[in-house]
Amino acid sequence: MDDRIRPIKREASREEAVIKAFACVFMLALFVGIPCLVVARIMDGCTELSREWHEAGVRASTDRAIESDRLPIAEHEYPSDSEMQRFVYDRQIAAYRYMASVTDADAKQIALREYPNDFAMQQYVYNRQLSAKQYMAAMPNGFAKQQAIREYPYDYTMQKFTYDRLLR
Repeated sequence: MDDRIRPIKREASREEAVIKAFACVFMLALFVGIPCLVVARIMDGCTELSREWHEAGVRASTDRAIESDRLPIAEHEYPSDSEMQRFVYDRQIAAYRYMASVTDADAKQIALREYPNDFAMQQYVYNRQLSAKQYMAAMPNGFAKQQAIREYPYDYTMQKFTYDRLLR
């Protein structure tokens, strides 16, 4: 009788072993797979964050390079006046930050072309060009406006000057 019972128990234990193995694999997949997905998602976020930090670092190092370039210019302009050196330096840094935030590409391009190394003058030219561009956009299309645009297609302040001169 024992011989007949043993094969049945062996069958049952094989089935149990298969079920237990399947349960182990399932639990392993569950406990390892889900955290792996979570870790993968976290790594994606870390990669994005790392890229943002890198870009911020590049911007910061560029800002530091620009700032360190401004000091010798200020010292050259005012070799014996430390207050004026500080004034020129602060004005240049403020203008650099301003020019980094401007939105009108046409006016910015004109300012950069006219004064590639002087941020304060870039800011001044940008503001004049933007004001003249807005002025010309508000003026009615007529002979004077068309003539001004034809004569100075890349300089809004000269367009405004020409427009006003032709209307007199």
